[in-house]
Amino acid sequence: MFKIEVYTKKEFNTTYAQQILSDINQVIQSQITKINCSFIYTIEGDIDKRQIDIICSKLLTDPITEEYCYQNIKQYIFNTKWIIIEVWYKNGVTDTVAETVVKAVKDLGITNKIRVKRGYKYYLYSPNKKIQDYTLHVMSRVCLCNVLIQDYIIKKYQ
Repeated sequence: MFKIEVYTKKEFNTTYAQQILSDINQVIQSQITKINCSFIYTIEGDIDKRQIDIICSKLLTDPITEEYCYQNIKQYIFNTKWIIIEVWYKNGVTDTVAETVVKAVKDLGITNKIRVKRGYKYYLYSPNKKIQDYTLHVMSRVCLCNVLIQDYIIKKYQ
């Protein structure tokens, strides 16, 4: 299984991230001063790193504004001082983007059977760093996901 992250290059601004930051600060008036957002994918199946590179470079990213990174999920370790929140579709919920990726991978000539999930990853920075768990849960439920169809995972790295 591979976990892939697609993110905007540093020299480009994302209005989506700025809108989310504005929403968060309006809803919970937190001390969050910076946010970065990225798409995350898991791809399971009989697939190797060369094929993952093809999928990422030809399908999942815009080479002008985006970059990607991946690691085998068994070795995936992330070190940061930011709070990270991942949002994934619940099991059983139709993920049309993931279904489209599966079909598009076949169009790239990769015929291996794969399963894809897509989610969102939010990096939140607060100089205070003491945002209460309750506040993070409210922020996640109100601003970052639709709890009827999505789950969220809060990871704190302090």
